[in-house]
Amino acid sequence: MNYKEQKILILDDNPEILEIVQESLSIAGFSNLTSVHSQKEALEQFEEKSFDLVILVLCQKGLMPKF
Repeated sequence: MNYKEQKILILDDNPEILEIVQESLSIAGFSNLTSVHSQKEALEQFEEKSFDLVILVLCQKGLMPKF
């Protein structure tokens, strides 16, 4: 499989960041991209298909404990 055909999931709660990452990957030649805004949406996607790469923000609202 050509590496540019790999399935990539992009997860971020910031729509601008999602757009920048998706556009950058598209320009680089990647075409099998899925973008989601929440952990719930990501889990739903994982139930439907598998991914070769997941790009995510680790400090998302509701994901990190408050210090």
